[in-house]
Amino acid sequence: MFTDMVGFTALSQRDETLALQLLEEHRAIIRSCIASHNGREIKTIGDGFLVEFAACLAAVKSAVEIQVALEELNA
Repeated sequence: MFTDMVGFTALSQRDETLALQLLEEHRAIIRSCIASHNGREIKTIGDGFLVEFAACLAAVKSAVEIQVALEELNA
């Protein structure tokens, strides 16, 4: 699975402090969700993650959990 924060580059150009704060919150959520589904973080690339799962269903469940958590954060 690959994740990416939409608009991160533009946000970091407008407000670097806010962008870095949001990036840390984003990373904490992603790491929690992938761990709960036995994912393995392969690499972070700026604001994105490359994650490996043993089964595609675990990847999908993790992705759904990430979407729900980020929606709650943004609410």
